[in-house]
Amino acid sequence: MDNTRVHLNIFLPVASKGLLNDAEILSSAWCSCLPNTTIHIISKNKGIAFVFFQLIGIIFRKFTFRKQIAFHLEEVQSGLKRFNDLNIFIPNQEWLRSLSAAEMAKSDVITFVKSKYALAKVKSAASEIYYLGFSSKDINLPNVKPDYSKFLHVGGKSPQKGTLAVLECWSKHPEWPQITVISSLPEAAEFSEHDNIRLITNFIPDNELKHIANTHGIHLCPSEAEGFGHTIVEGLSTSAIVFTTNNGVMAELVTDEGCLIKSHSREQRYFSDLYEIEVADLETKIEEILQTDIEQLKTSGEQSRERYLEINSKFRETMSNLVSSVVLQKFIKD
Repeated sequence: MDNTRVHLNIFLPVASKGLLNDAEILSSAWCSCLPNTTIHIISKNKGIAFVFFQLIGIIFRKFTFRKQIAFHLEEVQSGLKRFNDLNIFIPNQEWLRSLSAAEMAKSDVITFVKSKYALAKVKSAASEIYYLGFSSKDINLPNVKPDYSKFLHVGGKSPQKGTLAVLECWSKHPEWPQITVISSLPEAAEFSEHDNIRLITNFIPDNELKHIANTHGIHLCPSEAEGFGHTIVEGLSTSAIVFTTNNGVMAELVTDEGCLIKSHSREQRYFSDLYEIEVADLETKIEEILQTDIEQLKTSGEQSRERYLEINSKFRETMSNLVSSVVLQKFIKD
């Protein structure tokens, strides 16, 4: 799209798996638009010494007049703005704290948001804001077919994935098939005695987790809130039927009304509502899925895969449009 050499600095406040995923997904989409880009992901996952040398490189490039753009993920690194020619902030609205909210109100920061929900929630705080959308990694294993009699919930260490609601619901129905629950929450341990709950509390390597996701055809993701929803979208990529919360970002990702669980707003965290699912509606939907013909389930799974491809395609298209209409106009052609 443009032959100008660009250095793209991506700042992560913490070395979480979700933010590292964000950085990789952003890098891929960006380089599809501007292939003549060198990516620098500044994260503590490789140690403090690595961050130090990365920061030295940013300062060196600034004083040797090289073009630099920065993406600030989740938090604005205010002290590093002056070393970049353009600063773009991508917030996660449920963790948008006051310091970063104040930064996004300034004229030297452009805000890109991952969802229409985020756009509605944070637009009043931003000096300049655009809807970007987002995507997740395609974790589909073509040679592995999903089993639509197998249920999965991936909560990890997060308390906002609806893990306890799933466990409590399953514990009341010993007649239901086994569900695999991946969670390190201490409160989850008490449910391990139930025969139809397979609780995995230890760390699982990515390849093993990917295989589990692909073999389980029903994914339960009743999140209270999401910055984007990688677990949901990755589930769609495997052709799984994904059940999630009928509110917030979650309801933007899953378009099958039958897979959306009724919920209500419980409280607010920063710029996001936290939603609590109605367990009775989850029970109803599980009973319905257990009575559904296998061919119909396969068709729904194929539609999930199509939905993933649509989300990914729209994200890359929007990124291309924003690079052309915003980034190139404000930065490269100046």
